[in-house]
Amino acid sequence: MEESSESGNWDARADGMSQLRELNAMERSQDSNYWISSAILIVANAVLVAEFFRQEEHYLARLAISIVGLMIAAVMVLLVTRARQYKKRWLDKAKALEKELCVPSKYAVWEDKGLPGFAASLALMLAMYGLVVMWASYAAFAAWSLVL
Repeated sequence: MEESSESGNWDARADGMSQLRELNAMERSQDSNYWISSAILIVANAVLVAEFFRQEEHYLARLAISIVGLMIAAVMVLLVTRARQYKKRWLDKAKALEKELCVPSKYAVWEDKGLPGFAASLALMLAMYGLVVMWASYAAFAAWSLVL
């Protein structure tokens, strides 16, 4: 595989370990950011759900709350999707760099095969899509109740 002219004088042996540390820090930071922002947005959803059910017979208020909830859930899906894309990108680069540096698999931070089981980030994505479906259902219910 031929190096691009953009690499200049970069040498994997001389610069690789600092780059690997940087990629690791970026991945860890991204991981923390999306879990923290997701937790905050999930709390916002919980508050909206509680408020939705307090609005008995106020279907216009329920519709407005549902639309706000749907927007928050959609933003959550976008944030988590983008965060996962960055995380995957940095992990792929870190894995390639570990191979280039001949880090033994016994000591490599990033392995080709991840941990067994269902990935937590996929579970989070399912939850986000679940919130979108939930808020769309609530909005449909409120709109239908307004019409009747």
